[in-house]
Amino acid sequence: PETMTMSINKSEYEDFLAHRSIQPSASTVMIDSAMSIDTVSHDTGITWIIDSGASRRFCSRPSMFIVLHSLPQTRHVRLADGRWSPIMGYGDIKISQSMTIPNVLYAPKFPTNLLL
Repeated sequence: PETMTMSINKSEYEDFLAHRSIQPSASTVMIDSAMSIDTVSHDTGITWIIDSGASRRFCSRPSMFIVLHSLPQTRHVRLADGRWSPIMGYGDIKISQSMTIPNVLYAPKFPTNLLL
């Protein structure tokens, strides 16, 4: 699949929260374009790691995909602890009414959700 990079600024992040009617918790780290890695956590319990050095987006929850395609053959991604997680498919995730994240890989053993 074609790779596409999408960045969001603080205003877009606040718009996302407004659409979801979720206010950031005290532990939320706001997106800062000067930082290469941020953690965004909401009261929903879903955590996204935003890593500008990442080469792909990953999600471990199949229920988050609005479109999920299977791969012709199983591929794997190496996790930070050295284990391997199968990549079971790819697709799009809708995180608000106006924001869809395309080309996200579905890796069920991936410990967090990873954005670029």
